[in-house]
Amino acid sequence: MIKLNLSLLVNDNRISKYFFLILVFFIGFWTYFFGYWNPHQAFWDENYYLPLAQKYLHGIFFMEHHPPLGKLLIALGEKIINPNQSYDQFLDIAYASRFPNNFSFFGYRFFPVLLGWLTVPLVFLIFLQLLKNPFWSFCLSSMYLFDNALIVFCRGAMIEGSLIFWFVAVLWQYFLLEERPSFAARWPAVIYGVTFAFLVLTKITGLILAPLVFSLLWQWRFDSSRTKAFLLRFTFGFLAAYSCVWCFHFSILKNVRPSLKNQGYYMASNSYRTWLDNKQTGNPFNHPVMFLDSIKFIRSDNAGIPKLNLCKAREDGSPFFMWPLGGRAINMRWETPDGKIFKYLYLQCNPAIWFVLLAGIIVASAFWIVSVLVPGFTFASKSRIGILLLLYFAYMVVMSQISRVMYLYHYFPTLLISFVIFGLCFMDIQQIGRFQLTDSRKNKIAFGLFMINFCSFLYYAPLTYYLPITDAQMERRAWFPLWNLHSVKAGNNGYLVAPCQDEK
Repeated sequence: MIKLNLSLLVNDNRISKYFFLILVFFIGFWTYFFGYWNPHQAFWDENYYLPLAQKYLHGIFFMEHHPPLGKLLIALGEKIINPNQSYDQFLDIAYASRFPNNFSFFGYRFFPVLLGWLTVPLVFLIFLQLLKNPFWSFCLSSMYLFDNALIVFCRGAMIEGSLIFWFVAVLWQYFLLEERPSFAARWPAVIYGVTFAFLVLTKITGLILAPLVFSLLWQWRFDSSRTKAFLLRFTFGFLAAYSCVWCFHFSILKNVRPSLKNQGYYMASNSYRTWLDNKQTGNPFNHPVMFLDSIKFIRSDNAGIPKLNLCKAREDGSPFFMWPLGGRAINMRWETPDGKIFKYLYLQCNPAIWFVLLAGIIVASAFWIVSVLVPGFTFASKSRIGILLLLYFAYMVVMSQISRVMYLYHYFPTLLISFVIFGLCFMDIQQIGRFQLTDSRKNKIAFGLFMINFCSFLYYAPLTYYLPITDAQMERRAWFPLWNLHSVKAGNNGYLVAPCQDEK
């Protein structure tokens, strides 16, 4: 009979790091990947991304306000798995509202969900890299494993699953290079450039991590050979990946569909139109002009997005200052099979995780400010927390300046940053008042956080996995008015503002 020695798993790093890595990987399979083909209907931006994926599969020219990589992966999943008899239903439209019977989302959702799942071990490796404690890393990884908001968005044919993976991969490689500067002159620097390019190629908001590159250069400022080697390799990896993806995008989109915007030419310049007509989009010498046209379209398309209007009864957007508290939740899909019990697919945070992370941001900010103002006061992770706080608040400041409507999922990059900030605070704090935080006590606290996160995840799981729920059960979960979480019958609670009569 095999006896599991728990103390050995907690205290022996040689064994436990592999055990917990495998464990989070399999837990992540059940929370992120398993059953991702449900619901069998489109939700949120899938109605936009599926037509774009089909245009990729047929080489039909289009312009869109996000870079190509995330959309290419959606199309690639459908191409490889090919669960549908055809993928030409949405070639003439930008928004898919009706789907054929037995239409499968299995292929379209595959890569976003897969990358969302593969982020799990990366989160664990970041904590392991920083905390050097596999058990703590496992427990704190529960913040990603059990966050309902991240899970529900990663399980759709949208670009957020890809964005989250590349974002966390860039963070992990940054800490790896920081701890092992000898990698600066070797292949990891090239991979770091490629990964960073993939991040920016998924969503432009990935540029928020650009200060990490300058942070490495600052740390190596007295070693010119290392900085030059790193810059050379990083730049090569970034430019190679960035240009290759855009070139592939331009090369395959060569057919004009007159039923689309502006007779299928969108905002293409005269030169671009000529190349489309003559099937010359594969010529790399034409790609700089095509790239500039695509950037101009991104700016123009974003400018046309409506502004946030909380007076609208069905406004799903929210101001940036509500995001750290989980506001506002988004009802992305609902149905009632029998008229009494409902099914909801809600973008709803796990409050046990989000509130603790907000506390971590507050504590970390206080520590860092005091360390600057009070001579002699310092803590081990001051520089790391400093750069992460810079990223966090810089992103929030940028979001505050954007007038177009923004949504809760735009907070995801800073949510991921707050994971790391909380982990560093957990490691550094050794005493609260007279209460000594020994390693043994931290083990108990970490496990307690794991269980609280798990229980809270289960409580909100019906809204994440489209499970039946009654109105009474729904209203019990809507205990924080700022979320604007409500059943269909209850309607908007108007906590901040009441919808105007003419907006209802």
